[in-house]
Amino acid sequence: MRFFEKSSTEWLTSALDVSVGAQIVNLLRSLQSEHGLTYLFISHSMPLVRYLSTRIAVMEHGRLVETGEAEALCAHPREAYTQQLIAATPELPAGAA
Repeated sequence: MRFFEKSSTEWLTSALDVSVGAQIVNLLRSLQSEHGLTYLFISHSMPLVRYLSTRIAVMEHGRLVETGEAEALCAHPREAYTQQLIAATPELPAGAA
């Protein structure tokens, strides 16, 4: 297993055109749905995490600070760090990744 400084998806998509990156993320979501896959997705992009996840765990300085169902956690974050992550990244347009 290889570890990257950025999450695998961020690493794969950061150097790509935005539309190509979106295609890769949409492919991951499609494969997840079709094959019942589970991903461990690590990212600072909360809209992207929300798009690909059913459950989210938020870590700050290597400590788990908040967990929950993706929609509930993003709609009502309890921890200040989670609130900061959500505020730092704009929402994805409807139907886009």
